Amino acid sequence: MIFPLGFFLGMPFPLGILAIEAQPMGAIGWAWGMNGISTVVGGLASVVLSIFLGFKVSLVVGLAMYIIAFVSFLKMRQGLSDLAPPVPRK
Repeated sequence: MIFPLGFFLGMPFPLGILAIEAQPMGAIGWAWGMNGISTVVGGLASVVLSIFLGFKVSLVVGLAMYIIAFVSFLKMRQGLSDLAPPVPRK
């Protein structure tokens, strides 16, 4: 029942890794670090927001974060496609 939601919420990180694969060495490691820190901070923040402001506010803030991440991904992808040469696929 939660598979479709989990599937689509799990897509931003792999898509982001694909978008930065042509970047200098260390960019993917940095992305993994940001993912880890966001997971910890997001988990704690969602609990604190739910306790103090309510579950609906916590959901809205989470949705807003996903929208911000999606817009950032689109801008980053557009900017990277303008700068980086195409990477040949094997």
